[in-house]
Amino acid sequence: MALSKSKSNGTDRQADFQAVKKQLQNAAAEAQDAVRHSAAEAEERLRDATRQAQALARDTYAEGSNRAMALRDEVETGIRRHPGLAIAGALGGGVLLGMLLSRRR
Repeated sequence: MALSKSKSNGTDRQADFQAVKKQLQNAAAEAQDAVRHSAAEAEERLRDATRQAQALARDTYAEGSNRAMALRDEVETGIRRHPGLAIAGALGGGVLLGMLLSRRR
């Protein structure tokens, strides 16, 4: 009778082991699914952020380019209206730059 009880006890342990093993496998599969889902969501958020950053960069570049062209046009107009002043400014800037560079040596 002890042998029969021992055999039965071993079968119960085997069944318990199999049940625990199945639960662990299910938990692992659920964890993998959760990680995949989280990764997919993170990837989508990253793509959205990248699109927004690209749009902002394009807009900023376009605005900067427009401002630079407007400034260039203003300077060009000022030079055409007052060429003597432009020459005097360039000469003064050159003298100042020359003085600064000669002091460094």
